[in-house]
Formats: sequence, C-alpha cells, structure tokens
Amino acid sequence: MVPHGSVEIKNKLWKLPIIPKIKYMLWRTISKALPTRSRLLTRGMDIDPHCPRCPTEEETINHVLFTCPYAASIWGLSNFPWLPGHTFSQDTEENISFLINSFSSNTLNTEQRLAPFWLIWRLWKARNNLVFNKFSESCSRVVTQTEAEVNEWLQDVNRREEASDLKRSSQRANVRWKKPVFPLV
Repeated sequence: MVPHGSVEIKNKLWKLPIIPKIKYMLWRTISKALPTRSRLLTRGMDIDPHCPRCPTEEETINHVLFTCPYAASIWGLSNFPWLPGHTFSQDTEENISFLINSFSSNTLNTEQRLAPFWLIWRLWKARNNLVFNKFSESCSRVVTQTEAEVNEWLQDVNRREEASDLKRSSQRANVRWKKPVFPLV
C-alpha cells in the first residue's frame, strides 16, 4: 500500500518550529488519518458522512479544516495578510503545502507565519468539541484562542532562549585562567 502524502511535505512539516502535538496532527492530516466522518465510513463504520455543521457537505478532512463555511469564516476572521483573495483548494495536501511554503515568507512576522498551524489545531478541536460535547464555539473565540496560544508559545520560546543564553554566558564567566601550581622539589 502506498502511503498518503508527499514525503517532501512531511519532511518540511517535521522541521517547523511548532509544538510536537500540532506537527503530529498535521502529519495525520497529510496522511489522511484524521477520523472525520467520511474517513470512518471508509473504515466500515455505519455513520452519516455529512458535516455536523453544514449537513449538505461530506465531512472530509479538507472540508473540516478549509472549505466548511465555519472554517472559511475562521480563516477570514484571522486576518492573515496573504489570505485576501486566496481560496483554499479541494486538496488537503495542496493546502497544507501552501501553508508550509508561506512559513518561509520574509514579508510575514513570526506570529503570522506560525498562526495558521495553530488555527488548524483549533479548527480540529472545535470540530471535536461539537461532535463529542455538542458545543459550538464561536468563530471569533477560535481565532482569539489561536492568537493567545501562538503568543504563549513565542513567549515560552523566548524565555527558553534567554535562559540558555544566560546559562552559556555564566558558564563562560566562571571559566578563568589560573596559574598552574608547580610541585615543590
């Protein structure tokens, strides 16, 4: 059996400076391994394949994360500078590849480059919250949570880098030359 997803895209994904749980979720997305209703149907489960938010569409991975009107509203509210005029395709791998390639853009700040990956994570969590808890989060709440989590991640990374720099500089400060002691003869 041929594995799903481009090896090149997966390799780029694993190099992203994001939380491992999000990398793993994105890897599962590219590998077509997220348990959406349409995927569960192909695994023999007797369930309705339609999206719980917009029952006219099949709940595919791409639909949940990119093309569902709920997801489209969230992407629109996110105000990413590259999104105006951009429409996501019907191909999940192409959409993830677009986001990964956008990460290397010099015109975006760090938060803008990282936020789409957290947004995908929040979209998936919002879907699960609806399916399992019957709770529908507002689009603006999903965007606000995404922004807060990205900022928290960046602050944590900065703290770790500062602590590491401080440790290195204190280690250098404690290393001093000492005159060798010669044995008395």
